[in-house]
Amino acid sequence: MSKKIVVFLFAFLFMASPAMASKLPDDLWEYIKSEIPGASQRFDSVIVLPNKDLYIPLYPAQKSSHEKIQIEYTYPKSASLKSLPEVVVFSNNFCLLKVFKDKRGRFTVTSNENLPAKVRLGVMPQDMLVPVGLTIPESLRLVMGNLEIPQPGDDGVLVSDGGSADKKADKKSQKFVPLVELSGKKYFVSTNSSKFVYVYDSASKEPLYELKLNSLPSKILASNNTKLALALYFSNKTLEVLDLDSERVVDRITLGGAPKDAEFDAGKDLVYVTSAEANKIYVIDLKSAKLVKEITLEQAPNKIGISKSGKTLAFTDYKTNELYVMRLEGEELVARYLDKTSNLSKILADDVNVYTISRSSNQLNIYDIESARLNMEQKTSVKPVDAILEGGKIYILCAKDGVVDVYGLPENRMLKTTKLESGAFYSKITKIPDQKNALVTGVGGDNFLLFDLESATVMKKQPFEHDVMNLVLIDK
Repeated sequence: MSKKIVVFLFAFLFMASPAMASKLPDDLWEYIKSEIPGASQRFDSVIVLPNKDLYIPLYPAQKSSHEKIQIEYTYPKSASLKSLPEVVVFSNNFCLLKVFKDKRGRFTVTSNENLPAKVRLGVMPQDMLVPVGLTIPESLRLVMGNLEIPQPGDDGVLVSDGGSADKKADKKSQKFVPLVELSGKKYFVSTNSSKFVYVYDSASKEPLYELKLNSLPSKILASNNTKLALALYFSNKTLEVLDLDSERVVDRITLGGAPKDAEFDAGKDLVYVTSAEANKIYVIDLKSAKLVKEITLEQAPNKIGISKSGKTLAFTDYKTNELYVMRLEGEELVARYLDKTSNLSKILADDVNVYTISRSSNQLNIYDIESARLNMEQKTSVKPVDAILEGGKIYILCAKDGVVDVYGLPENRMLKTTKLESGAFYSKITKIPDQKNALVTGVGGDNFLLFDLESATVMKKQPFEHDVMNLVLIDK
């Protein structure tokens, strides 16, 4: 058998193998990082440059065991990796193809037809998130392997032109002033009546475009690190993982029962999803877009909260309304009983206490985890619907009175109650990443409010035309 046939056979076997999480060889990745500081490697081994351009690696049909990584070939000729050439061939036979947009705005790669055999016989990672509408020259079709190129509208996500199905026709024109606090951010808004997710940036009051999901989402959580989001749907056992860069569904995860609630551990990029039907808490990794763990319980987990450290988790039992706490460190995960609860709108936790907000009782309860004892009961304003824990304070959004209550943990008392603008049912308070600010949003109002957490005051407001059920903020 000739050497050429062996190479083709090796490539075929690579393409036919099951999709696995890819990773570049350590020495190659170290070389790339030294040449392009700030570059990152996605879970599918695609390289994201500081300017958000991409390099797709081509895995070789036959690896070479060079002691030192060097560049053998570039196109354009004699370019260094720092100059970001269209094609790079390394001494270990790995190659890089730069992704860029053509004159028609489509993602593509080099059109050079005179490339070395190492490029033409390489194979893209078979678990790769393929850019929507990627065009590949005929001479490089083999490198795709078994990958299919998604088009706009595939995978349950449709990019629309920004025309809103639920715009208020009689909404009065308001002066729009961009919020500097949202500069460099992109935010995704879902409502309680539409499959569409509206995508905004800080520069315009109109959405940039819309994403159409498969159903009405009950909750959306996202990683600012990986730009992956998890969408939960009402009474649907299947979750969807969305890539917020390419704006499409990249994976679907089917649980043993419909999800009830979910919370995000931002430090580890993990989402904890409760299912009372399955008596389980599922752990989804937003780095790999995979289900990585199932926690089986005697209880039927419902509402959930997790500490910022990711070490402590609290949940209620759907059938009994009992509150439990669990340490996530160690092999044995034990749920400890804390108390009987009633109609909780929010569970918060740190590694010392669990905090519950009761919508019907208008009350904040604080439980000591070590002693499993109720330490504090504090009345709130009427109908608390959401809360965040930040900087030793709990900010409690109360819809009936239209206020934010601020409870100080070191002081063990209510510090302040801030009145919000009238005319809306405020239902959600969302912290802006890496800031001491939050956005207050709701139903029926014409604005969303910028809330300064340090002074506990409304600093600014901005016209906004949608009722907000989910709000996701990420860096652009």
